[in-house]
Amino acid sequence: MTDAQNDYDRRFDAAVQEMHEKGLSQSIPLPVLLLRRLGKRPRPPHYDRFWRAALVQGGFFGPVFGFFMYLLVWRNDGMPPAAALLIAVLSGVLFGVTMALYYRWVKSHHTLTDWNKL
Repeated sequence: MTDAQNDYDRRFDAAVQEMHEKGLSQSIPLPVLLLRRLGKRPRPPHYDRFWRAALVQGGFFGPVFGFFMYLLVWRNDGMPPAAALLIAVLSGVLFGVTMALYYRWVKSHHTLTDWNKL
């Protein structure tokens, strides 16, 4: 393992530990776990930058939501694929921004340490 990977793993573990100590018994969101499995180094969303948290959460939610809604509902209702794509993108943006706002509020409410100070 490289020094950067060791530093990332140490910070990630410290962040998870701090969240549990502050009473945040939430698990790490699925998009973060999937990115870790792919060898990426995402931060827990409480410790991430606002727009990156929004992009990760919305970028995962929008396509999954759009795919299943089109497959199960919109196709049978005769919705054009372009309209379904637009709704999926807008849903992803709205979900991502909402979740990023939530994570920012939780971070300040529980006075979590900045990522660079972990």
